[in-house]
Amino acid sequence: MSLTETNKKELTRAILEFLKSNGYENSYQELLAEAKVSPSDVSTDNILGRKWVLIPKLQMKIQELERMLEQAQKEAGAAGKLRILGKNAASENLPQMPEKMVLEGHRGQITSVLFHPIYSLLVSASEDATIRVWDIETGKPEKFLTGHTGTVNNLAFNTNGTMLASCSADISIKLWSFQTFDCIKTLQGHEHNITGIAFLPSGDHIVSSSRDKTIKLWEVASGYCLKTFVGHNEWVRKVIIHPTLVMASCSHDQTAIIWDLNDALTAIRNKTAGNDAKLILQQLPGHDNVIEAIAFGNDEANRVIEGSEYYRKARFMASISAGEETKDSIDASKAEVKKASKLFVATGARDKLIKLWDAKEATLVATFVGHDNWVRDILFHPNGKYLLSVSDDKSLRVWDLGNGRCIKQILNAHEHFVSCLDFTAKYLALSLIHICRCRRRG
Repeated sequence: MSLTETNKKELTRAILEFLKSNGYENSYQELLAEAKVSPSDVSTDNILGRKWVLIPKLQMKIQELERMLEQAQKEAGAAGKLRILGKNAASENLPQMPEKMVLEGHRGQITSVLFHPIYSLLVSASEDATIRVWDIETGKPEKFLTGHTGTVNNLAFNTNGTMLASCSADISIKLWSFQTFDCIKTLQGHEHNITGIAFLPSGDHIVSSSRDKTIKLWEVASGYCLKTFVGHNEWVRKVIIHPTLVMASCSHDQTAIIWDLNDALTAIRNKTAGNDAKLILQQLPGHDNVIEAIAFGNDEANRVIEGSEYYRKARFMASISAGEETKDSIDASKAEVKKASKLFVATGARDKLIKLWDAKEATLVATFVGHDNWVRDILFHPNGKYLLSVSDDKSLRVWDLGNGRCIKQILNAHEHFVSCLDFTAKYLALSLIHICRCRRRG
């Protein structure tokens, strides 16, 4: 950029001032004569010195703004990404960076990721109202499912993977054939945003949870709502099913509820009126904010937790609270653990905590502290030794269920909030979405 005449005059006067004030008299007189500038017009404001100091400050500010812009671009671009980490779920393999691949395609925040139970496929849902099917061996998109008109919040497969269920902010549930990829049924009945969905083990029924404070049980064949469960006082965020037909839900009311689905299904078959209060096995209060995630421990996890020192201490403290302490209480609790079939459930909340519960006795077993922001999703490792969690602090953490400690953390699993995760026999998927490798611990 060339200087204007005015700029040239100002620069000349500033240079003259610099030469004179620093004792360069000969150079000053020569430039004064050559530039035909009157001594009275020479600047006295130390302009050159002040600008010389200002330039580095401006350069630093420009660099800071460039970094901010780069971060904003990354966060905007991260809205439709998945990260895939390779792993072998049958071993102790744990997620390891760098990721195996990054999948991009969604135009909005990813809300749910789910591996197909049989094939090497991954399904993702997004705020862009679409569902995408990915080949996780190649990283290429296979199918693009449209039909919802609002955010697709959650996904669920039936046991053999022939049917996919999706729930949405458009207040509908859609059932998709995973053979033709067509929508075969749309279920309506909730009165507000639907954020949780799960198949029962038989595949004949699904349950859904909603901001209308209810959980609904649906018959897949007919699409009819067979039962509405009322127990929470606020938005029911998620609902999950245990193979023994125990149901668990978590809510904005800061509680989790354990439900008896067996009795509910029996009442439906016998066409008798059910009492929701009797279907509630336990209520689990303890979090100080909205509970975002809930997960049942598998059989392997149950055995690891039962054998842990923190579980024995929790049972001992529970016996004291109940006024049942004896000198043999610890030994007695160990013996009872061996006899009882335990059911453990974990909850993750906006209070940044993960809590582990004995679901049958409503006993708080352990609290895992480590995340710096909302805990968005949790999942038990298939080998039962670990619990994985993701958070708005952008991290993935691995917790050892044997001692309750965080043994691994990936602090920048994504450039932005990590909202969901899922396992397969070979990979771990995180949203926004990346696919990462796993390596054997140690």
